[in-house]
Amino acid sequence: MKDNLNRVRERLTWQAPAIFLDIPIGFRIYQTIIFALLIGCGLIVGLIGV
Repeated sequence: MKDNLNRVRERLTWQAPAIFLDIPIGFRIYQTIIFALLIGCGLIVGLIGV
C-alpha cells in the first residue's frame, strides 16, 4: 500500500510542474473560446431582438 502511494506521489510531483506550465496556454485557448461564444450569443440575441 505504502509503495503504491509513494509511486503515485512521485508521479504527481513529476506531472504537477508540467500541468502548471500548461495552464497559461490552456487558459488562453479557454478564454478565447468563451469570448467567441459571448460575441456569438450577443449577435444572435441582437438579431432576434431586432
